[in-house]
Amino acid sequence: TYIWQAEFSTIAEDKARAREHILPLRHLTIASETDSAWLKQEQALTFLPHDPQQALDILLPIYRTLPDNSPYIRYFANTLGSCYQHLYWQTNNPPLQDSALLYFATSAIADMQQGVLEHASLREVALILYQRGDIERAYQYMNCCIQDAEQSSAKLRTIEMANDMPLILNAYRTHITQQQHQLKLLIYAMI
Repeated sequence: TYIWQAEFSTIAEDKARAREHILPLRHLTIASETDSAWLKQEQALTFLPHDPQQALDILLPIYRTLPDNSPYIRYFANTLGSCYQHLYWQTNNPPLQDSALLYFATSAIADMQQGVLEHASLREVALILYQRGDIERAYQYMNCCIQDAEQSSAKLRTIEMANDMPLILNAYRTHITQQQHQLKLLIYAMI
C-alpha cells in the first residue's frame, strides 16, 4: 500500500510520508521470509534506491539459477531492469540502458506468458524505446499496456500510464505527420 501511495500520489508530502514506511516494512518482510528467492528479491529492493549495484550483486546469482518457466522470472527480471536503469541514470552509460531494456523485455514476456495484464515491465520497455526515438514501437507497447490494464481493471496501472501516454502519443502523431509529408513529397516528385 505504501509503495502504491508513493508511486501514485500527486502530493510531494504524501509521497515522502509513504516512502518513509517502505524500508522498515521491507526489513520486517526480510526477517520473516522463509522463501530464499523472495528473501533475495526483498533484500535487493532495499538496496535498489541508493545502491543499485549491490542490488544487482544480490539478484544476478539467484536469477541465473532460475528455470525458464519459473514464476519468479517476471519479478526478478523487472527488478534487474530497474537496477540497470538506476545505474544508467547515474552514469549515462548506454550499455546499462541496453541491459535494462533486456531485463524489462524478459519480464514483459514472462508477464504475457503467465497471463498478467498489468504490464509494468512493458511500460518500461515503451519508455526506453521512446527515449531512443523508436516512437512507433513505444506507441504500440504503451497502447497495449493501456488496453490490457483497462480490460483487467488495473486502475492504478492505468493512472500510472496516463502520465506517460501523452508524451508518446504526441511524438507518434508528429512522426506520422512527418511520414505523410515525406510521402506527399515523394508523390509530387514522381508526377
